[in-house]
Amino acid sequence: MTRLTWIWPVIIVVSAWVTGLVVFMDALPPVRPALVFWFVLVCPGMAYVNLLKLDDIASQLTLGVALSLALGAIVAALMVYTERWSPDAGLGILIGISLLGVLIRLIMAMRDGLTGLNRPDSNASTRDLIANSRLSDWLRSNWALLSNGGSIVATMAVTSGLGFVYWWLAARLYPASAVGLASAAISAMMLLGAIGMLGLGTLIIGELPRQPHKARALIMTSLIVASAAALGLGILFAAAAPLISTELKPLARDASSILLFAVGVAITAAVLVLDQALIGLLRGGIQLWRNSIFAAAKLVFLLMAGMWLANELGMTIYATWVLGHVISLGYIAAIVITRRTPLRAFRPEFRLIGGMRNAALSHHILNLSLQVPAFTLPIIVTAQLSSEVNASFYAAWMIASFSFVIPGALTTALYAVGAANPSLLAQKTRLTLKLSLLTGLALSGFLLVTADFALGLFGPDYADRAAASLRLLSLGVFPSILKVHYVAICQVRYRVSGAARLMGAGAVLEVVSATIGGSQGGLSGLSLAWVIAVCVEAVLVAPVVFRAATSDRRKHTQPNDTASTNIHNSDLPLTPGAAQSGLDPVL
Repeated sequence: MTRLTWIWPVIIVVSAWVTGLVVFMDALPPVRPALVFWFVLVCPGMAYVNLLKLDDIASQLTLGVALSLALGAIVAALMVYTERWSPDAGLGILIGISLLGVLIRLIMAMRDGLTGLNRPDSNASTRDLIANSRLSDWLRSNWALLSNGGSIVATMAVTSGLGFVYWWLAARLYPASAVGLASAAISAMMLLGAIGMLGLGTLIIGELPRQPHKARALIMTSLIVASAAALGLGILFAAAAPLISTELKPLARDASSILLFAVGVAITAAVLVLDQALIGLLRGGIQLWRNSIFAAAKLVFLLMAGMWLANELGMTIYATWVLGHVISLGYIAAIVITRRTPLRAFRPEFRLIGGMRNAALSHHILNLSLQVPAFTLPIIVTAQLSSEVNASFYAAWMIASFSFVIPGALTTALYAVGAANPSLLAQKTRLTLKLSLLTGLALSGFLLVTADFALGLFGPDYADRAAASLRLLSLGVFPSILKVHYVAICQVRYRVSGAARLMGAGAVLEVVSATIGGSQGGLSGLSLAWVIAVCVEAVLVAPVVFRAATSDRRKHTQPNDTASTNIHNSDLPLTPGAAQSGLDPVL
């Protein structure tokens, strides 16, 4: 990026935050009109004109102002037409549109930078800058880890950023009871979808390179099996939902509600398996775009439903989530169709996965152990307290999860680098621990200070109910740093079964502790109990992490020959820029 194209993303982000702060917090009345006028006139359009990489500032401003006026007119017309006029809501929509454009621009810049660094004969400015920097040696030695982690963070930034706008808009358009029910239903959908995967997503990452000639059949078979299993789970859960809590009765209101929920679970399992398959095929870019399309589509459907439908039910919000997945799958289907691949190549062969059950089981248990608490807590809040309280908790949980993104991305990259070269595990573990701790301190500290403001964006009731809970949840990042490092170390050392057992017990502890805490202390009690449970897990895994981080500094350490040989492809996640050799061009 040139200096000019760096300036505009910064200006737009700062303008969005300052304008939102002044308007939504009802502060600084004298300057409020000028800030709103500047933002509405310039920022939405410039967020997308900046994607064109024009050098002429006059051309940029002319197109930017014209596009800003057009976007503002479209948003205003939709609100007037649907009789839902609200200046605050209109400004919030324009802020979301502007920040989306900035995210897309930064992702494009990251991809350009990675391409320049990975190309030996490149003369890109990014490469020249790093080569002349004092940090060049450090960056070169850690580039595989940092670029892999940065790619994951970029994907999460898009989906999480749009997810925040999605739930903010839902809180503005729908009553808290509908938002609470929808968040509980979506959490249950994601949990059941993860269970319905049956470990097939992790399994095919390793099997696709081994059986490239069967790639299409293997993917289709996995999609069918996972979707069928998830569909059955969805039907059973929806039918039993009223027995779990009266707040979940809408899931079983009638046959169409049960079918809607079950189809959502089936589609969720399918897209989870598909995303893993794209990683196995080294098609991370397609995965990023699918998730971006999903995040943007569900946001559009939510806005349309809130403006045009009189039915303000939680299942309406749930339906927009399902439709978003359907649109994103249409993008994948369009790619396949343009390749003109014969349909017989996608004929399922169920025998392909018949003998792989044991290989998938350990990874499946480990994955579920890490995911179950996150998906279960909103259901516990809904069942124990109310759907209105869960709306506030879900917003707090979503915001707190931002502080967990970077440690998770760094340990995924640590897994990739450590599996490829176990001798670097200690050095890279120390690096990821330091980076995770620094980012955890920054993000959790930020949330401790801004908890009331962040939740206040959803509504005053959200801040009143869940600000204390958000502060407690943000502290969970520190024990979670040790937890995710332990998992990555066990994966590198082929101790997945042991990690699955310990993390499974930890998941049970987290859920039971949160349930007891919620019954005794409400939302704050649940959050505190969950943090304490994660701290107990951190104490148990800390010795393993410490030994791994210092193994190269102990004099009598023996090399782990097992870990340095027979590295299976199933344990190697995508590394950005990695060469694709011997893989069938499925997509």
